[in-house]
Amino acid sequence: MKTPRCSKCGRPLKDPVSIALGIGPVCRGASNGVRHIQIRSRSSSGRVYAAGSVSAQQMNLFAPRVEEELKCSRRERILAARRVRRVAYENRQSFQIGLNSRTKEPVIYSPTPEGAWKTNDGYQATHEALGKYLRQYGMI
Repeated sequence: MKTPRCSKCGRPLKDPVSIALGIGPVCRGASNGVRHIQIRSRSSSGRVYAAGSVSAQQMNLFAPRVEEELKCSRRERILAARRVRRVAYENRQSFQIGLNSRTKEPVIYSPTPEGAWKTNDGYQATHEALGKYLRQYGMI
């Protein structure tokens, strides 16, 4: 297996965030003045959703990771994740929308035979209500 390397200096990458971004923390700090990545979140009934960002854990679950995806901009990754969720929602396929703030488990919506959606932690919503929620928070 090929060791992932920093696109700027060529050093081996070990941190999952650095691997996902394709650049190490030192080079990332040197190139834009930021030494760490801040995670902003929205909280709703015990669930935390990334505010416009996509974690490596989320991308691994349902979207295929391709070498080119790692080299695109943050905005392109966000838009790609929205497209994946929108297509899954419209085709009634399971998709992940975030992480539960207490358990740090992924929150995955799955369709039910009755036409509703159910999360892995038991919450249930109608197709229309879930669509309204996802559009309101910019997830699709």
